[in-house]
Amino acid sequence: ELTRDEAKIAQTAKSMATLADRNLFDALKQIFTPTVIVDYTSAFGGEVSTVKREDLMNNWEALLPGFDVTYHDLTNIDIEQTGNKAEVNADIVASHYIGKDGFWQISGSYTFEMKKTDSDWQISSLTLNADDEIGSREVLGQAIEAAKAK
Repeated sequence: ELTRDEAKIAQTAKSMATLADRNLFDALKQIFTPTVIVDYTSAFGGEVSTVKREDLMNNWEALLPGFDVTYHDLTNIDIEQTGNKAEVNADIVASHYIGKDGFWQISGSYTFEMKKTDSDWQISSLTLNADDEIGSREVLGQAIEAAKAK
């Protein structure tokens, strides 16, 4: 049985996936701390970055609405909470669809660091631990172009 805080923590993790899939960026922004550590290096290389949540939303808003559908399926949520901090690990299968045949799916896990603020939990760090992918990353460029047109 989850504690009240664990339920809010799990809700925050699930909300990230659902709100991103629904392109609800104003609501999505609220579940992140003002600055966020983002680590997608396992999938895309580069460096771990610390960004303002507004910049993170702008990055996602320049990509995700260009897809016809995205579905971030977050499962097996494991929560380690200590006071006002929590580490959350969850499996992720992220599917991206565009056009007739455009498809890319990446799977692995997310590691979230969360902090309690007032009565809510916010994500302060997001790490993608990529394990596998199928389809073509070409859809990413297509989605960026399609998002510009919307």
